[in-house]
Amino acid sequence: MAKQKDPEESSSIDSEEATGRMCMNVYCTEYDVVQKVARKFLGFKLREYKEDHDGAIRKGQHNQKLVKEWDVSWHDLPITADFLTKMSPYQKVNHYPGMYSITKKNHLARNLMRMKRAFPQEFNFFP
Repeated sequence: MAKQKDPEESSSIDSEEATGRMCMNVYCTEYDVVQKVARKFLGFKLREYKEDHDGAIRKGQHNQKLVKEWDVSWHDLPITADFLTKMSPYQKVNHYPGMYSITKKNHLARNLMRMKRAFPQEFNFFP
């Protein structure tokens, strides 16, 4: 005979979290397609956690970590270095500080020229 579960013994984890699904913070995106793909094709739980992008400083409390409930945070705009340092090791983000320096053509060209001057043998071509 199977033992019936006492409702008072139920854990605080809801059934969605018990499945082990990853959670994506979608507070910082306006694109519906990101949410649709994350939910339907990747199987993410979607949540909106408003994080402070100036290093998670809230009401004068410094060195605060970000909310631990999300695994991936999707941002439409770049993040700050402070935000990145406040993340837990398992948390991922789709942008990183200084990303524009390799994604903009003029910055990429300037950096390739610098590398060519510093390492002429290794950088004797342009992709």
